[in-house]
Amino acid sequence: MSEVVVVKRRGGGCMVILLFLFLGFIALLIAIRAMGYVTPLYISTADMAPAITAGDHVLVDHFTYKSHKPERGDVVVFTVDKGEALEAGTYVMRIVGLPGETLRITDVGLMIDDKPTVLRNVAGKIHYSLLEEAVFLSPKVESVMVPKDNYFMMGDNTNGSKDSRFWGFLPTNKVMGKVAFCFWPSTKMGMVK
Repeated sequence: MSEVVVVKRRGGGCMVILLFLFLGFIALLIAIRAMGYVTPLYISTADMAPAITAGDHVLVDHFTYKSHKPERGDVVVFTVDKGEALEAGTYVMRIVGLPGETLRITDVGLMIDDKPTVLRNVAGKIHYSLLEEAVFLSPKVESVMVPKDNYFMMGDNTNGSKDSRFWGFLPTNKVMGKVAFCFWPSTKMGMVK
């Protein structure tokens, strides 16, 4: 009588499928990047900590704002040209004030048009501060009205961010895109809030 030998397969099919899915995902990212819909960005400052910290790598979505306007709470990337209030470069901050709104910071928190407004990040409610050295929203300048076609930008790291409190308003045409996703370090991988 002959002996029947049973050979067990080793699950290599799953690995092949995962490899193809991973390679497909990478190919999709490369195609989206090539079309200009997303760009990677390295964050070098702690202005937006803890939502985004120095050393994080994020993806900037350039597609979302083609269909609708930026909203309060969005974390956006914007550019500043030479000769403007900030040094020329690319910055990441949160939109706090929209065109036509009046902003104040009180003991209650951020007030927009005299209504308490809560913005949140990964750590919970953001507590904004008045800073003595600030030009706008300081103990000397209690409220500001955001001009038409401008935003008021603030960093989540309220005591360590040189934001609109120091340099004023951001023209809407300077917004490049929305920070959508943190892809490095792997411990922070996920949507940016």
